[in-house]
Amino acid sequence: MRLSNWIGDVESGKADFATILVYDVSRWGRFQDADESAHYEYLCKDAGISVQYCAEQFENDGSPVSTIVKGVKRAMAASTAASCRPKCSPANAD
Repeated sequence: MRLSNWIGDVESGKADFATILVYDVSRWGRFQDADESAHYEYLCKDAGISVQYCAEQFENDGSPVSTIVKGVKRAMAASTAASCRPKCSPANAD
């Protein structure tokens, strides 16, 4: 299932799940804008759906430490996405 499907279910109130398990912060979304992944996580939190990062060394509990670590990891994922985009464009596919 795609992230957009989950978010659609969350926003419509049709989610039949209480938790989304994500391998790590970078897998939640490799958006060029780090705030975008935070936005989607907030939508889930606001709807009562928790997001749990399975391979991270912190608990996603809203504490200052988890907020800072997620911010740094989101920025790193955004940087990776930006650097990979030219390499992955359809024009480069053979």
